[in-house]
Amino acid sequence: MANMKAFLKSGHPPTLFAAFLYFDFSFAVWVLNGAMGPFISEQFHLNPAQIGLMVSVPTLAGAFMRFPLGVLSQYIGRKKAAIALVPAGSPSDIKASPWE
Repeated sequence: MANMKAFLKSGHPPTLFAAFLYFDFSFAVWVLNGAMGPFISEQFHLNPAQIGLMVSVPTLAGAFMRFPLGVLSQYIGRKKAAIALVPAGSPSDIKASPWE
């Protein structure tokens, strides 16, 4: 029982709450992406393979980039790694922009 009390007192509550909010928000975005798949595919005339790619790319990108960004953040710091990530994604954001 003493171990259970120590376990419940461990951790930093604001950090745990922030991690929960991050997980919850990310999951909501992925669910919305999947739920809106039929409407998006109808609008853009996507075939089933393209729909699968559309739904899976955000999840796979997050999974594959987690390790390299973790290693990078150990060497240059979390803030600098996050700042370096923004320009890396900008070309794809500009290419996919509806305002071309």
